[in-house]
Amino acid sequence: MIHTAGKQGIGAVAILLDKEVAKSVTKVDKHSDRLIVVKVQAEPVDMVIIQVYMPTTGHDENEIEEMYECIEKTMDAEKGNDNLVIMGDWNAVIGEGKDGKEVGKYGLGNRNERGVRFIELCKQRKMVVANNLFKHEKRRRYTWKRPGNSGRYQLDYILVRQRYRNSVKNACSYPGADADTDHNLVIMTAKVKLKKLKKGKKIMKWNLDILNINYKGFQEIVKEHIVTGGEGVDIEGKWQKLKKAVLQSAESEIGYQKRVKIKKPWVTEEMLKKMDERRKWKCITNEDGKRRYKTLNNELRRETERARES
Repeated sequence: MIHTAGKQGIGAVAILLDKEVAKSVTKVDKHSDRLIVVKVQAEPVDMVIIQVYMPTTGHDENEIEEMYECIEKTMDAEKGNDNLVIMGDWNAVIGEGKDGKEVGKYGLGNRNERGVRFIELCKQRKMVVANNLFKHEKRRRYTWKRPGNSGRYQLDYILVRQRYRNSVKNACSYPGADADTDHNLVIMTAKVKLKKLKKGKKIMKWNLDILNINYKGFQEIVKEHIVTGGEGVDIEGKWQKLKKAVLQSAESEIGYQKRVKIKKPWVTEEMLKKMDERRKWKCITNEDGKRRYKTLNNELRRETERARES
């Protein structure tokens, strides 16, 4: 699961799931550009993922409170025993040091006013900050770097309900991940047993385009089946014979529609090579490294935009 946020505080929330997890999704509810909910059927309880993107420091307190109210309403709409996970960019610093059951001691920096409001939510709703529970070096704790590398802060958090705290095996940030954002990815490892949804029976449809072309062949085979061996058969027998003739003729002369998933392979080998090269320059913090990374990033962005549009 990946949270996305744009640069300079401009962006929207999104949740990316792999194919196996996506098969178990029962609900997707986008409340706004700052909040989205995905429900995954699991055992023994369902998993609810809420992705948030809190207003930055440039917004007033009323907007922040409205966002917290929206989060709490969203939480209230879900079952009390669901495995609830809330993650995203909270734009809050909760600081280093343990605080009750909600906050572990492996944070970063000093708590600010936004951090105080964030902890209030955790205590009221009995949520645990997952990426403060595990001992990691400080480069694995910060999630945002101020432009010019003048400061590193922990602003992004993953929350889980206290009753499911033992299901979390690890959580930390990945500063080396090559993502086009000024935030570091925060990853949590948790033990969850997914439940596959039952799919309805697939209905095959005849290829009517072929029927329009090959209708004479279809008619001849049906007629041949009907004419031969029809003496002394009752009405039900004749109906079964006609039905069988039509189906067999359709299978041999028409066939079923082929449902082919249309894929647009716009990601080229050249793009993948450029991504690998960009990744090498990400952690080189001197001026040459920053310049090379920025150049490759801009080139890659232009190439992908052209490929999508073509």
